Amino acid sequence: ANLDAQRDRFEATAEHSLAREREALRRGEFEMERRELAVSSQSEKSEVLQHKLATLEASAAEVRAEAKSAEERSTSHLRELEDSRRQLTVMTDTSRQSQISCERLRAEVAGRQRELDALRTERDIAQQATAKRQEAVVQAQSMLDAQVQALQRENSRLVADAEKLRGALHGSQAEREQAEEHVRSSLERVWQLERTGLQDEVARLRQSQ
Repeated sequence: ANLDAQRDRFEATAEHSLAREREALRRGEFEMERRELAVSSQSEKSEVLQHKLATLEASAAEVRAEAKSAEERSTSHLRELEDSRRQLTVMTDTSRQSQISCERLRAEVAGRQRELDALRTERDIAQQATAKRQEAVVQAQSMLDAQVQALQRENSRLVADAEKLRGALHGSQAEREQAEEHVRSSLERVWQLERTGLQDEVARLRQSQ
C-alpha cells in the first residue's frame, strides 16, 4: 500500500510539472502574439517572431526533454515499485513458512515434553517399587539372621542336651553313640530345612527386584 501511494504521488507530481510547463508555453505564445501586434514594422515583427519562435522552440525542446526525463524517472520508479512488490511477496512467503516451521517445532517440543513427563512418572514408580523390594529383602535378611541366631541357640541347647545324654549314657558306649548320632542327625536335618527355606525366600525376593 505504501508503494502504491508513493507511485501515485510521483505520477501526480510529474503531471503537475508537465501542466505548468504547458501553461508557461501558452503564456509565452500569448505574449508573443501581443508583442507582434505592438510591433509596427514588418521587419521588426519578423525578427521578433523569429526570436520568439527560436525561444519557443528551445522551450518546447526543454519541455520535451523534461517530459522524457520525467517519463524515464516514472518508468524507473515503476520498476522499483514492482521489484519492491516482488520482494515483499517473497518476504511474506518466507515469514509464513517460518511461522509454520515455528508452530511445528512448538508442537514437537510439547510432544517431547509429554514423553519426558511420562518417562519421569514411570521412573518414579520404578524407584518406589525398587525401594519396596529392597525393604522387603532387608526385612527377609533380618528374619533370616534372627532365625539363624535362634537355630544357633537351639544348636547350643541340643549340644548341651547331648552332653547330658553323653554323661547319662557313659556306661553304655553303644547307646551313647546311638544317641549322639540321633542328636546329630536331628540337628543337621533341622538346620538344613530352616536354612534352605530362608535361602529360597531371600533368593525369590532378590529375583523380583
